Amino acid sequence: MKKIILSLLSVSLFVFSCSNDDDGDVQLPLGDYDNGILVSSEGGPASVSYISDDYMTVENEIYYNVNSENLGVYLQSIGFNGDLAYIISDNANTITVVNRYTFLKQAEISTGLLTPRYITFLNGKGYVTNWGRW
Repeated sequence: MKKIILSLLSVSLFVFSCSNDDDGDVQLPLGDYDNGILVSSEGGPASVSYISDDYMTVENEIYYNVNSENLGVYLQSIGFNGDLAYIISDNANTITVVNRYTFLKQAEISTGLLTPRYITFLNGKGYVTNWGRW
């Protein structure tokens, strides 16, 4: 009887101690600039830096490093909506749209802007403040 109980116990320990590593809890980074802090820098030329959550990685000028172009002189602000980041350069009168996690340029908005300052989002639309007058 002891052998049967020990056998059942060892089988049950084996069954309950095994786990499936494919349980979906592990999330891979969405890009090089996931899991960190983005720092915008106004000045010539404007730039964005990335600092990892563990503070072990710092990369300056990530937009330039990915896209080989500058953002202008004065980076005013950055707004986020889903997987996209909207980088506002007021002196260039542009909003540069990038993937938030890879910083790869997606689009550029330059119409209807006169010294843009900030962006916010509501119900699927972006609203931008302009410092200049029409």
